[in-house]
Amino acid sequence: MPSGTKRVAMLKHALVAAMLFVAPLWARNEFGVEDGSDWHKWSLDFKVGWIEGYVSGMSDAQMDVAVLCAFQLKLPSDSTELKACTERAQGFNYEMIKYGQYLDGMDTFYKDFRNLDYPINSAIRIVRDQIRGRPADDIEKELVAWRQCHADKTKCGVPGRTDKPAMPPPPK
Repeated sequence: MPSGTKRVAMLKHALVAAMLFVAPLWARNEFGVEDGSDWHKWSLDFKVGWIEGYVSGMSDAQMDVAVLCAFQLKLPSDSTELKACTERAQGFNYEMIKYGQYLDGMDTFYKDFRNLDYPINSAIRIVRDQIRGRPADDIEKELVAWRQCHADKTKCGVPGRTDKPAMPPPPK
């Protein structure tokens, strides 16, 4: 093999080896969703980076929905649709909270063994809501409902999720 070809082959092997070593970093639980078990495995730097990325992504989503509400949908300024659209945009607001608060809140949230399976994307919303003063009873009701659903899908409270109606017979 010429030296150039040999170098390319070695680079390919090194790339494959690197991908095999790095792949577990992107591993997920059996459902493909990051949860408290993942949170506990991550380094402090990774957690802060994840929080920064999530907050940044939600900020972009908030701006996109706000632009959609204000300019693209052309909703009347006094309509209930515009109000609902604006409230939806506010649901993506994760700003004005320090990353350290999110970090402390997520660490505290996942110290409770009952929350380990709770998805990280939902946990950060719970932490945000706690910081903003959402009533603890309201949050606890949401968590209890999720735990019951997670343990027994028949308790999910979402119509049609577990007992879907039978398909109608095909036309003859």
